[in-house]
Amino acid sequence: MRRHAGSILIVVGLIHVLLFSVLHRHRYAAMARDGIVNTVDGDVEREAAFWTMAFGLLLLMVGSLMRSIQTRGGRLPTFPGWAMLGMGLAGGILMPASPFWLFVPLGLGIVRRPRSVVAEAAPAPPPADVRDADSAAA
Repeated sequence: MRRHAGSILIVVGLIHVLLFSVLHRHRYAAMARDGIVNTVDGDVEREAAFWTMAFGLLLLMVGSLMRSIQTRGGRLPTFPGWAMLGMGLAGGILMPASPFWLFVPLGLGIVRRPRSVVAEAAPAPPPADVRDADSAAA
């Protein structure tokens, strides 16, 4: 999951932007007709249209940054994983019938250490011939 986290966020961001561009097209058109400036505040439907688009663009940005780090051979920091995990849990609890739950496995996948890092962190046991020599000397 960690290896594909950036690409997954890019796909989710694209779906978000494209889907809500279609679903909220009438609201965006009304905001444009009203002159853009100060056309959102106080209108719950326009606020929802704005924030869903902003969230999709944010997902695209974060996904692109993560993918850039990964393609250059870098390791992802764990903070985005913890943030996604928290956002997925909070959003899922507040809105159970929402896709916020999708952030839980993605966040866990980023937070969890890759097997290669775990293997590097654990000291290797001594070779069998060294253990046999140690036990014979004792």
